[in-house]
Amino acid sequence: MRCFCAAVGRANRAMFKPLVIDTQTLNARAPSNLPAIGVRSTGERPAIVDHAADFDIPKLWRDRDIRGRPQSIARALTPGERAVVERRRNELQAACFPFLPRERDSVVVAVARMLGGFRSLRHDDDEAAVAGLDGLLYVLAPFPLWAIETVCLSISNHEAVLDGERLSRKYPPNDSEICALAKDLLRPYAKALENASALLAAPIQAR
Repeated sequence: MRCFCAAVGRANRAMFKPLVIDTQTLNARAPSNLPAIGVRSTGERPAIVDHAADFDIPKLWRDRDIRGRPQSIARALTPGERAVVERRRNELQAACFPFLPRERDSVVVAVARMLGGFRSLRHDDDEAAVAGLDGLLYVLAPFPLWAIETVCLSISNHEAVLDGERLSRKYPPNDSEICALAKDLLRPYAKALENASALLAAPIQAR
């Protein structure tokens, strides 16, 4: 591979199946903070709102602390209510979990396609391209595949907005900007997961 553009071209012709670059090289060059295989990643973006789990059932919250955070619920959840909230929690846990080692190639393809759209990177040599992908894969390790793909596509389509401003069409975003976009995307899902988990563990209001 001589540049990001060449990597993208190979990925296009292969319909996303082969590696864009040698992932053995990436694995050997950088320490990995990826999770162990065992937790299944859905690779899908969950619904941002589940009215029953996120709004209707949480109306049971009662006592709050001095910061306004709910502390207990009015009554025990019914089996049906608990099943609804558990399903929502499990869906969000899977969707917020970092991408798995078996999903690494898909992440490489998404990142290479995104970076390949910037002319300033098209003349990078092989070593520079590998180093760039290497570092970006490392900092993206905490994020799920669907979030990375969504962020990369938004950058490629010039739709990415950070701190109220659209990212430059001319210059590629740096690693911290890409991570910030992923964090912004995940924030409402992480909050919904926190709320569902708290509801399932909540004590019943003292009478």
